[in-house]
Amino acid sequence: MGKRTIYEYAIISYVPNLIRYEKINIGALLLNKNQQIVTYSLIPSWSKGKGIITKQNEKDLFKETLSYLNFLFKGLYNNQSNINVFHNSPIVDGLPKNVRISSLTQGASANIDLVFNSIIDTYVGNEYFKTQSKSESIAKLKVNNFFVQNNFVNNKIVRGPKIKPSNSTIYRYEVDYAFLDSSNLSLINTMPSNSETLQNWYEKMSLFSNRFAKDGKLIILHDQKELAEEKINIITDLKQHDDRVITFNTDNKEFSRFKDYSKEIIGSSNKEEVLQAIEKYNKTA
Repeated sequence: MGKRTIYEYAIISYVPNLIRYEKINIGALLLNKNQQIVTYSLIPSWSKGKGIITKQNEKDLFKETLSYLNFLFKGLYNNQSNINVFHNSPIVDGLPKNVRISSLTQGASANIDLVFNSIIDTYVGNEYFKTQSKSESIAKLKVNNFFVQNNFVNNKIVRGPKIKPSNSTIYRYEVDYAFLDSSNLSLINTMPSNSETLQNWYEKMSLFSNRFAKDGKLIILHDQKELAEEKINIITDLKQHDDRVITFNTDNKEFSRFKDYSKEIIGSSNKEEVLQAIEKYNKTA
């Protein structure tokens, strides 16, 4: 059995009407023992609330609130900010008045991704995610758990940076992680499992493969829970055209090789130097 990780989770609820006080569970937070967000999930704005939220202005507010919550929690997640806890309840600055976060429940498990899927299914319902099920983030969750447990997020890598593939591109694209490999800016990305999202991801990675700095590595991690054949085809295509692409399957022994690679190569990276390299690259790219 693998090492058991201590975690705490809380359920996120939405109250459409503060007088009636009917609550809808809309997501969950998973925190590590330092009260940092390991992962979070919020339902899509179109998937729930129809039975309680009937007026158009209430629907608009619900959609805006979910968008804001995604922005809020994503910032806390990317920055590895500590969540303040008072009497076992998470305190999040800027939380809308019609959003509630439950008290924390603690547990320990060697399979955090399975635990979080179970939490979502029990308290929110996987059916409300439809095609955007939590299988989309299993590879990312495994990678993030490993980085958090080994203190990479705080000291070695930058999570969620926005980077220009080249100076001829107008936009900056968000990647999962960036690190330095022998002073060369390199990227880590996990493959999603939703067909529409995977197609957009493929287009983004093709752009980076064609335009990104020639000495930087492109690390790709994937699982085989969904769209296994499509993922293999994409990986094959990217590797045929770019020998900088290195791939790992998080569902088998390849993930152990990724852990060894991370400790040897990524472990030599320095977060402050990565931030400086990203700033310099975006100015010159």
